[in-house]
Amino acid sequence: MKRLSLVLLCLLCALVVFTSCAPGGAGAPSAPPAADAAAPPAAASAAPSDSDEAFEAPRPSPGAAAAPAAPSAPGAPVGDAAAESESMLPLPILTPSDESGRRMIYTTMLELQTDELISGRRLILDTAGRLGGHHTIATVQGRDMRTQRPTERYAHFIFRIPTENLAEFLLMIENNFNILLLHQEAQDETRTYRQTASIIDELREWESMLQELLEETEEDDYDGIYSLQWQIRDVQWQIRNLETAQADLMEDVIYSTVEIELSEVILPKEDEPAIPLTPAERFNIAVSEGLGDLGVFFTGLLVVIIRAVPVLLIIAFFVIIIVIIVRSVNKRKRNNSTAAATDTQKEPGEENK
Repeated sequence: MKRLSLVLLCLLCALVVFTSCAPGGAGAPSAPPAADAAAPPAAASAAPSDSDEAFEAPRPSPGAAAAPAAPSAPGAPVGDAAAESESMLPLPILTPSDESGRRMIYTTMLELQTDELISGRRLILDTAGRLGGHHTIATVQGRDMRTQRPTERYAHFIFRIPTENLAEFLLMIENNFNILLLHQEAQDETRTYRQTASIIDELREWESMLQELLEETEEDDYDGIYSLQWQIRDVQWQIRNLETAQADLMEDVIYSTVEIELSEVILPKEDEPAIPLTPAERFNIAVSEGLGDLGVFFTGLLVVIIRAVPVLLIIAFFVIIIVIIVRSVNKRKRNNSTAAATDTQKEPGEENK
């Protein structure tokens, strides 16, 4: 019995030793699965930043063939490391003033004053055109010719000036106008531009894979062909939209927006120092001013009389009527008094008789 137990124990120890030393045994590290060895497609491996929405590449329908996994290049970063290396790629230099190649959008607001609006307007327009810019709005509010009093004029402009020439344009403004307000804003769109470019590259890779799948699909597989063609059109539509947004962003980067409010200021004229007059000059001035005042007086009097003629005629008409009535009344009174006196003289004579 003891010998049997000893034999069984020896066999168990030999089995344990043999299992631990075997190449495919439980103690050896397991090989990585094939799915982990192959890198996922670029559209699925790119890790967007926290501030952006996650981008999900279009997937084939269940009826279509599965897309093969693209093997990763040796030493190529994967996952977050790939996204970080993508964002650190050098970009071409945009302007001489920004050697880092950042996508900056500049907006400038100006309130200016000048003593001559028309020449100032012409100077601003000519300078903007010479520097390669153009205006989107140019409005001038002038003065009414029926107004004798001088009125200040205003102008409003919105320009699109090349960013590389913006400093020269603002220097011209500073040298020729009085600046009341200068407000500048700079918006950094480098991150948006790089993320959009990365998504476009991923979509192009996905489009090429779909094209390869479409070429490998059998001609009688109508559902698979239709599904792949629909996915290719959808990817191309997304690429066009992103390229349009990127082109709009680059236009805002290359051309800065400058808004100008230009107002005209009428400065008071300085009086020249008076030169003392001689007695003869003073006498001549007094006589000429006196005659001028006399002529103005008679002219005004004649104008007043001419204006008052209708009123005077009406007043004269009523005066004549009143005079006629008064004279007739007085005449009647005199006749009555004379007749009464005659009657009183006749009555005593009759009594004497």
